[in-house]
Amino acid sequence: MMSRILWSMLALLCALLPVPLSAAPIQQATEPTLQVSAETVAPGGSIHVAASGIAVTEQTTLCLGILGPGQNVEEGLSPSFRLRLGQITVAADGTGNATVTIPTNLVPGSYRVTIGGCPPQADLPPLAALATANLMVTAPGLQTTHFFAEGSTAPPFDTWLLLFNPNPSPITATVTFLGAGVSGSQTMTVAPNSRASLYVNQILPNSNFGMRVDSNLPIAAERAMFFRQDGTAVAGVPAPRTLWLFGEGATAAPHETWFLMANPNDATATATLSFSLEDGRTQNLRVEIPPMSRSTVFANLVLPPSAFATRITSNLPIVAERSMFKSDTGGGGASPGTPNSASAWFFAEGSTSPPFDTWFLLYNPNPNEVRILARLYQDTGGPGPLLDFTMPPNSRRSLFMNQIRPNVSFGATIVSEGGGIIAERSMFFGLGQTGSQGANSLSTNWTFAEGATAPPFQTWILLTNPSGRDSANVTLTFFFPNGTSTTRNVVVGGEGRASLFLNQFLPETAVATRIQSDLPIVAERSMYFSGGNGGTNAFGFPE
Repeated sequence: MMSRILWSMLALLCALLPVPLSAAPIQQATEPTLQVSAETVAPGGSIHVAASGIAVTEQTTLCLGILGPGQNVEEGLSPSFRLRLGQITVAADGTGNATVTIPTNLVPGSYRVTIGGCPPQADLPPLAALATANLMVTAPGLQTTHFFAEGSTAPPFDTWLLLFNPNPSPITATVTFLGAGVSGSQTMTVAPNSRASLYVNQILPNSNFGMRVDSNLPIAAERAMFFRQDGTAVAGVPAPRTLWLFGEGATAAPHETWFLMANPNDATATATLSFSLEDGRTQNLRVEIPPMSRSTVFANLVLPPSAFATRITSNLPIVAERSMFKSDTGGGGASPGTPNSASAWFFAEGSTSPPFDTWFLLYNPNPNEVRILARLYQDTGGPGPLLDFTMPPNSRRSLFMNQIRPNVSFGATIVSEGGGIIAERSMFFGLGQTGSQGANSLSTNWTFAEGATAPPFQTWILLTNPSGRDSANVTLTFFFPNGTSTTRNVVVGGEGRASLFLNQFLPETAVATRIQSDLPIVAERSMYFSGGNGGTNAFGFPE
């Protein structure tokens, strides 16, 4: 009996001893991983995502998301993006593959792609990540092709085309005019690191037209138009599209709204304009655009007195702009449409100090309600208030900033949750006005082709740094027509704004500007003339 007890105790002791190193290892679960096909991508590009080791027992649909840039999401700093990229099907063995598109509104920087369960909100990423992968988003560069839908040399309009060549060698650009009864082209040569101007009235008098600019190297191209005491300036768009969206529009007196649509194709394009009135009504109009020509819609003849947003769809890629004028002052503004709604919009310009009135015009094109978060960045005193409200489906809203934040100059970030929106800004001053779509990306590099400090022009560069973490160190290089240049440095505080009045430190000259920053920022240029009763505004080209 005693020996049996001893054997039992010995067996129990052996069971408690550590397993010898030569014993078979215990099988452990595979760690979940996520891999992306490219570690660097531009906004609007696609990536391939591969998942493995995901703990599922049967085929499951999960969501992919993107978080960033940097640590802004974790620290609650702006701008921050928590966007859903799409879905991925994971098999019972824990693996899955998907190809997803990176949103066009992502600012350059370091992001994390995540996989996890899908939250109920349509555009939010997984709230808890099963696995992550790093991704670097870069900004698009300058283009070799630029399109403009608007242009006129009929009285009272003067139209100029401004080209800036940032390359170390000369470029050749061909300007093709698009319009009824308009034909021909013009060739321009631009010296290295220089700007050239084309006064269209001298070569194409008394005409209405669009333009296409093709160059052998990437350049910046802008169009400036002057009429009565006011003017407009816009940057060229890189390609025609089948969809264009506008957040601003008004036909109530004294406002007059025009839509300009250029068709660079060899066949007739059929476009449908869908107007979403602020009172919830909608109205459609169908327009034929002849080949290599342009069509114009005067919205006041189509709509009742109202404020509205507009969606233009076409069976062929076209270019679309909107021009607005005030019959009482003779002032006007212009802006190209945007081909995409976006979850974030950025502005460097804005003022509610006399004589300025500033409005933000927002359009929610989604069939669902969206939440809007808007933050102002002031010249002094730190960030302004955070606006937080919702917009109904397919709705438009006007924000009169003078009532919300009087007597300040500011930039802004406007973010939406629940779907992308369109955000525009209109400013009124004296007898002039400007209207601009926001930028839907930030960049560390911005380029402007237009600028002048010779009388009667006064030129300002506006810079906004939405980062809540650090100040941005910015270098501005100014290029003159004779090929020389000069630089100036400025620091823009975190969630802050800076204004540079170029006339104070540059000679009387035409000038192009290139901006380099160690943090992503947004840059605009405002020019005033006619004793403050006229002016233009434009965003730079992000690089």
